[in-house]
Amino acid sequence: MACGGSNGGADSITGFGATTAVWEGLHQVATSNFPDECKSDCVGRYYDPQPGGSPRLDVVSRQAGRLVWLDVMPAPFETREQVLRDIIVLLPRDAKQVDAGVQTECATVQYKSESLAKALRASGLQDTPEFSLNLIDVTLYSGDVLPSGHSPPYTPAVITEAQIHNGHSGSARTNDCGAP
Repeated sequence: MACGGSNGGADSITGFGATTAVWEGLHQVATSNFPDECKSDCVGRYYDPQPGGSPRLDVVSRQAGRLVWLDVMPAPFETREQVLRDIIVLLPRDAKQVDAGVQTECATVQYKSESLAKALRASGLQDTPEFSLNLIDVTLYSGDVLPSGHSPPYTPAVITEAQIHNGHSGSARTNDCGAP
C-alpha cells in the first residue's frame, strides 16, 4: 500500500520525518488544552486542535531538525482503520507496508520508505542497531498506560494513541509495546 505525505523526494517530506519549518507551515500549533502529563515546554509540541480543543498531534521528538517521533491522539478514540487512514497521509508517499503484528497491549504496522531514509541521512542522522532510517513503526494502543507501566489490552475498535517512529527489521512482531 502506498502512502501520501510527500512526492517521494528528500526535500518534500511533509509529515513524519519533515523539517520543523515544513511541519509548522502545515499544522496549527496548539496553545492550550495540553495533556495533563505536559508540565513545561508544551507550546511547539502539540498541533491541530480537535473538536473540544485537545490537540491531535504530539511531536514527541526532533533530531537534526526533523520530526523523528510523532503521536496521533484521537479524541476520544477511533478504530484501527480510521487511525491508519490518517497516518498514511503523514507518511512519505513511497512508504509501503512491509509487516504487521499484534501483541497483548498493542499492534504494530511497519512501513518502509527510502525517501525518508535519504532525507534523514542528509540531515546527519545514521542507522543504528536499534533503528533503521528506512523503516517506520506505527504502534497502536487502546488506552492510557496503567500505574503498573502496562497498557490496557489492545482492541482494534478503540485506538486512543498511535506512535510513529523509526523501527528495525522484525519489530512489528516483537514489539514489547514500550517506548522505542
